Formats: sequence, structure tokens, C-alpha cells
Amino acid sequence: MRKESSSSRAEHASTVEFMWLLGQHERSLAAYILALVPNWADADEIAQDTKLKLWEQFDRYERGSHFGAWARTIAWYQIQTWRRQQQRASLRFSDQTVELLAADAEKQAEQLSPRHYALEKCLAKLQDNQRELIVECYSRHEESLRELARRLGRKYESTRKSLLRIRRLLAECVDRQVQPEGQS
Repeated sequence: MRKESSSSRAEHASTVEFMWLLGQHERSLAAYILALVPNWADADEIAQDTKLKLWEQFDRYERGSHFGAWARTIAWYQIQTWRRQQQRASLRFSDQTVELLAADAEKQAEQLSPRHYALEKCLAKLQDNQRELIVECYSRHEESLRELARRLGRKYESTRKSLLRIRRLLAECVDRQVQPEGQS
């Protein structure tokens, strides 16, 4: 019978601790990433890269500190790396918009309800121009809809109707996502 060394027991304990912590924060981490990277496939790839980076750097994690906050910090840097790689393609959001989204996602990451998760999925399903209009509308709280339409070079009435349609699409999508199976 082979005795397990103390270093392999410590490695096993560290692995178990990492998996437990990741399991506790995986959904909020995924929601955080998706809030900053609206394309579902890109967000999923970044989430995988983030989990790998978390594991690689787990020995630097300060035990007892907030794992979710630490994980979101690692994710932020993974997103920034992805954004730099995407520079050749035209980015959809300015750095300022992404920072606003990050700040909001950070606040909400620990408190996301099923409706919030559904909304993130539904936002990712929108066409790029629809998502951009929603982001523009909600990222400038001090700007009226008339000012937004003017800034975007659109007519007020068409902007208003577009937003109403997009909000209705999002509401219906969220309702479908959170509706218990078997109900219609």
C-alpha cells in the first residue's frame, strides 16, 4: 500500500477548494463576462480562458478574500486582452462604455436573479444595431431620447419606436427564458 505524500494531499485539497469556489461563483462570473462581451461565443471563450487563468494563478489567491471579486478582476484582464486582439475589427463599444458596463456588472454580479441571466442571454441574441441602441440609451442617463436621436442622426419618432420594439422583444424573450418548462 502506497502512502500519499503530504504535498499531493495539499495539491488535492487546493484543487477541491478551487473547484468549490469556482462552482460557487461560475454563474455570476459568466454573467459579468457576457455583460461586457455581448457575443455569446466570444464570452464563452473568454470564460474558458478566465477559468484556466484562475487555476494557473490560484496559488496567488489570498485565502479568505472574496473569490468572486478576484475572479472578476482576472476576467476583466482577459476581456481587455480579447479587446486588444479585436482592434483590427471595428469594436462595437467605446472604452468608456465598456467601463460603465463593467462597473454596473460588478455591482450586480453577486445579485443576479434568473431574470437578469435571461436578459443577458436575450441581449446577446439582439442584432448588433439593436443592442447598440439599447446600450446608447441606457448608458447616458442624463441624455433625453430626443438628444440621443439627434446625436445618432435619427428621427425622434423612429428612435422611440425602435426602442419600444426592442424592449418588447427583450421582455418576451426574458419571459420565455424564465417560464417553467411545460407552461406556455
